[in-house]
Amino acid sequence: LFILIEILIITGSRYSGPLPPNFYNLDRLTNFFAIDIQNNDTAPVTTGLSGTISADISKMTNLQIFLINGNSFTGELPDEFGDLPNLDFVFLNFNLFNGTAPFCDTVSPLLKRVGEYQLEMDCLDSDSAPALVECSCCDVCCDDSRELCLNNQF
Repeated sequence: LFILIEILIITGSRYSGPLPPNFYNLDRLTNFFAIDIQNNDTAPVTTGLSGTISADISKMTNLQIFLINGNSFTGELPDEFGDLPNLDFVFLNFNLFNGTAPFCDTVSPLLKRVGEYQLEMDCLDSDSAPALVECSCCDVCCDDSRELCLNNQF
């Protein structure tokens, strides 16, 4: 059985839990949208997608758009994520990632396309807490605790 999915949208699905391991086998996937799946207002309450992003994301070399803002992902992003050759739009804000963004390395394919990509993460410092993620190349930095985003000026 071959799965030839190029676009996957699970926004508004109330899906809860980690991405299944076979998600990373969708090597033809170009666009993944899982935005604001958290739902704290109406039953059933969901936390949205959670867990970590696997280093197996390196198999998804056709990925161009990866929008998972507004979920409950945690942990550090794998270095392999920053090596994906076709990424154009990456929105990871309003999650619980930590560490350093793998996209800002000078050899990252994303940085080689200056002006052609959009990167959003929780990299905005606040008075009460430091940023969750260190990102020197983000276009938009957010603070999850205040649900605030600002354009980053380089």
